[in-house]
Amino acid sequence: MSPVTPEVEGRVKALSGENLSVRAIKKRISDHGFEISITTISRINNNKGAKRQSESIGQVFRKKSPSNKKRAKTLINRVAKMASKRNPYSQTRMAETLGVSATTIRRVIHDDLNLVTRKKRMVHALKESHVQNRRRNARNLYETQLAGLKSQFVVTLDEAWFYLQDCSNEKEICYVNRGEKIPTSWVNPRNERYTDKFMVVGAICEKGTLRLIKIPPKVKINADYYIRNVLKPLVETHIPSMYGEDISKVFLHHDAGHTARKTRVFAEKIKSEIGLTIIDNSDIPVKSPDGSPMDFYAFGALKQSLKTRHPETLEGLWKVLKDEWSKITPAKIQEVFGSWKSRLRAIAACQGHHIEQTRNIHRRKL
Repeated sequence: MSPVTPEVEGRVKALSGENLSVRAIKKRISDHGFEISITTISRINNNKGAKRQSESIGQVFRKKSPSNKKRAKTLINRVAKMASKRNPYSQTRMAETLGVSATTIRRVIHDDLNLVTRKKRMVHALKESHVQNRRRNARNLYETQLAGLKSQFVVTLDEAWFYLQDCSNEKEICYVNRGEKIPTSWVNPRNERYTDKFMVVGAICEKGTLRLIKIPPKVKINADYYIRNVLKPLVETHIPSMYGEDISKVFLHHDAGHTARKTRVFAEKIKSEIGLTIIDNSDIPVKSPDGSPMDFYAFGALKQSLKTRHPETLEGLWKVLKDEWSKITPAKIQEVFGSWKSRLRAIAACQGHHIEQTRNIHRRKL
């Protein structure tokens, strides 16, 4: 349908002044050889549209200049060169350097160059030896222990600090109307009581979560303590209660922070007595929180759950931790283990280097 001419709009307003219905107006207009919809007639009668609204209050309508105004090719090339660097200038500095507005820089980046902003991930600094270790051990761990149905006999453990100040219902963001300031009382206070903490050892497997182990404050965690208070309860009590007669098929994975000679001797002893295998020091992927379920999921989810709980004492925090830990389902852990497999394959495929876009990891063919 062609645009409505001023002549047709005038006819519509004149007929509307005669108190005719929109259908009657449409018929009258059609009889004179003009096509117009009922919706358009309604919009004319109600002054809908920027131009009609301006004219109804006696203002001159000025059409806005198009936002897609063509930028100079030289400017686009210079911005492209600046934006392609590993550590690009801020948009404000680009604007100052090139003598244009920050808005123009933003339009060049997002409209002309079709670039998107992404945040760099915080990762461990890797030496060449770390890269080679990750490449070799990530693939080996996947193939020997996790591929297919093997993962159902894998138990992974780690430890983390938990602080009483982690329990807060204060969100980091809020919403206000444009032009309004955040109310002065809307703040996110942090109590700097770093002594109100304790360490927790957690372990998960595809059958579910194992019982949390609390490490008292001010305890020195050496090899003897780790064996006596962490490994022994796990391999003698907690893991057998989950696997029963299949205990000899279990593979225990932990991080590279437990490589003392005494730990290796204890692992050999357990292997000979009950058949349970504890990962050898040389097989642990180093600098690899991106390849450990306790790091990339379990403890993060546990700390996130504390945001809705409000214990006031360390004993209350311990009760809350046990309660929230018990809510992690076997189905969720099986999903996490699937991600673990994909991550290990991705590390191997990247030759041991960092895997950045982990949110897309399940779409990769590795």
